Amino acid sequence: MNWYDAQSVKELKEIGSFEEVVALASEELGKGISLSASNWEELLFAVHSLNTLFTKKEIGVDDDYFRSPVDKLIFSLIELDGKNRQKQLGIGPLHYKNSELAKKWKNATASKLHEDRCKHPKAKEAWHKMEEIYKEMIGK
Repeated sequence: MNWYDAQSVKELKEIGSFEEVVALASEELGKGISLSASNWEELLFAVHSLNTLFTKKEIGVDDDYFRSPVDKLIFSLIELDGKNRQKQLGIGPLHYKNSELAKKWKNATASKLHEDRCKHPKAKEAWHKMEEIYKEMIGK
């Protein structure tokens, strides 16, 4: 679980100590944004505030509609755009600020779309879209 996905103090504590979670969050946020929290509750409030600031709940894609998670991934890459695509792909603003986080997303996505594993007819198109999104994340 990522610190920015935490919905409770318990989930934050599962990530690490208070100091470790604050350090991780501060590192991923970069120099432009800082967290100011002196306890777990304040940290959770800050996480929720950042999520509210950076994400907007959009219409989701129903998991029951797809035969497999890979089908949903390919649909999300090819057919969706903007905030809806980002939401479905688990992409947040931090992916554009932190190249390591962006690389982690790309590697996880690539492992599902690799031609040796994925025989979906639109896998190659989805692969190219994934590459395009990744380049946007890292500013190339």
